Amino acid sequence: MEERKLSIYETDFVDGPVTKKHKKIAWTIYFIFAVIGMLPTIFNLSWGLQVAGLGIVLPGGGFLAIGGGLGVLYFVITIILMVVIGLGLWWGTGNQLAPFFVWILADILACTVFLRDPIWGNIGIYAVVIIVFLYFLTGRIRNKRELKKQLQEQKERLEFFKTEIPAEEALAEPEVEDGKFELNEKQLAQQRYLFDTAFAPYGEFKGFTKVKWPQFPTTSIRYQINQMLNTMQQIQCQYTPSFHGYATEAQRRLINLFLHPRVWSYWRWENLWGGNFIIDANPIGKDNVMLTGFFLINVTMYMKNTGDMIYSEPGSLVFKDKRHQFDHSVHTIADAIVKNWNTNDYVVYPCEPNWNYSLCNWKAIQSMVNYDSLFNSDKWSKHKQKVMNGFINEMTLPNGSSYLFKSTRTGYGVNLPVSTAEGFQICMYNTVDPLLARQTYAFYRRDTYKRSEDGELILKAIPFDHGDLSMTYGDTVALSMFPAKEMGDTEAANASLKVLEEKVTQSIENGAIRHNCSTEVNALLLQASINTRNGWRRAVIDGPAKSTLTGPLLSEVSYPDVLVAKAFSHGEDLELVLYPGVSDGKQNLKISRLVPGQKYLIKEQNISFFANENGVAEIEVLISGRTEITMIPEK
Repeated sequence: MEERKLSIYETDFVDGPVTKKHKKIAWTIYFIFAVIGMLPTIFNLSWGLQVAGLGIVLPGGGFLAIGGGLGVLYFVITIILMVVIGLGLWWGTGNQLAPFFVWILADILACTVFLRDPIWGNIGIYAVVIIVFLYFLTGRIRNKRELKKQLQEQKERLEFFKTEIPAEEALAEPEVEDGKFELNEKQLAQQRYLFDTAFAPYGEFKGFTKVKWPQFPTTSIRYQINQMLNTMQQIQCQYTPSFHGYATEAQRRLINLFLHPRVWSYWRWENLWGGNFIIDANPIGKDNVMLTGFFLINVTMYMKNTGDMIYSEPGSLVFKDKRHQFDHSVHTIADAIVKNWNTNDYVVYPCEPNWNYSLCNWKAIQSMVNYDSLFNSDKWSKHKQKVMNGFINEMTLPNGSSYLFKSTRTGYGVNLPVSTAEGFQICMYNTVDPLLARQTYAFYRRDTYKRSEDGELILKAIPFDHGDLSMTYGDTVALSMFPAKEMGDTEAANASLKVLEEKVTQSIENGAIRHNCSTEVNALLLQASINTRNGWRRAVIDGPAKSTLTGPLLSEVSYPDVLVAKAFSHGEDLELVLYPGVSDGKQNLKISRLVPGQKYLIKEQNISFFANENGVAEIEVLISGRTEITMIPEK
């Protein structure tokens, strides 16, 4: 393998130039207010004004200045409320006003309702000043230590790659050839759960998780739809590209459901209180990569798999509620992503106003990769270097790990030693830079798995499901198995699968398997199960095999009576593997894209038939257990 050093591992700073600028602005604003807050104390104005001013310098500082046991208690409570409610709402819902509300409310209470003479004299005032000084000083020390630590990890990882990556490549499974993909019975049963959910009456959201919850957190309906579509589309692209029927109909229903106001109306609130401070409910525009980045690839993959270009037409994607109607198409969504890249100084752009997430921006990147491959355009290629520079400089640490999220206004972010989101990002990296994906997977594997005393690889499983916030293991299994399969790492994939089998229960209803975890994670578990070496990369970049786009097509079959495990055409033939969904027996198949008037033969059942003048034929076949059907033109 040719050795090269990625620029992502060449940075020698924790904060990029844009991050530094916003940190400087944030601290400058703070120090201006801190100086204003200290003026009543410096000029020995009334005690009430001094308490109010110290409450500006430090959240709850007014309580601390008053002193005493209750003063300290109220100060601690203020800090807790700032973190839990203020920062919690700011992070969880994008409400930038929440922390300031807690801060100001505490200050008002301290200088009015709870105002009293200082119990400890000036000690409380000194305490406020010392706490602020120590926070600033220790922050500087932490930054220097963090940079030193990051540079050391960068050096260690680069050395680690020299031996680990060639070893992983040598053991990796080969890519599966087109036409060799086939779903097993369990995967078909898991897929039935997705189909049953998609076919529920419009707007009922039957089968979805946490439907009545506010649509701000990771439990939101939009993410469930996104993942269900991702899974269905990778299956259709690689396993059943020559089958449309109910598989295509299910995707259309989910795309239509995504336009339901219950899914996207959260945006008018986040646009208002998230820092943009504008009244605009249009979900396609400034920010909101958590919708545009996720949804675009769902629509473009549908179009690439099926050849149905309906969503490229103006007004084909209508976001409508009782008061608004926003007409969009794949082109307006792609244009919105590009506009955000060109107008955001970080280049990568926010989900909620103010919050940049690495994962969401990688969703936007792969969406544009897929868009370009579908329309033979250059939107991604023209912006690739700019976007990657923004990601490397502002969202990546010197050791190669990415920030989980970062505040665009303050420059501060959160990074984890090993993030499950980073495991998911590996598959997206693979659509743009396979070496980056391999490098990231190398240390992800090292930190996510461990060896037992007898040498068995074991997943360090974490019981948390981001799809419903429950303490279950399905999430950690899916988010580790998906990149393992993408990298061709069978050993790691099996280690993850073992946790699923041992720790996650499942239920079966009407032949559909649902694991005891959220709807989104159920969909991701299936996608992880069906993924193969470079599977997601091939689905995004290449799409279905070219022969399947023009060859014979299984266009209609009854659901759930017939389950399609394989449907592939080499150009003139059609290879099917079907299972009975209810019971063995004869079923009708509608086959299209045939040569009009041509005679065809089903070899396994010795059935001959002719295509009509429209190139369509309807035939009856016996389906019993795993049933292979090979249709060929009869010479």
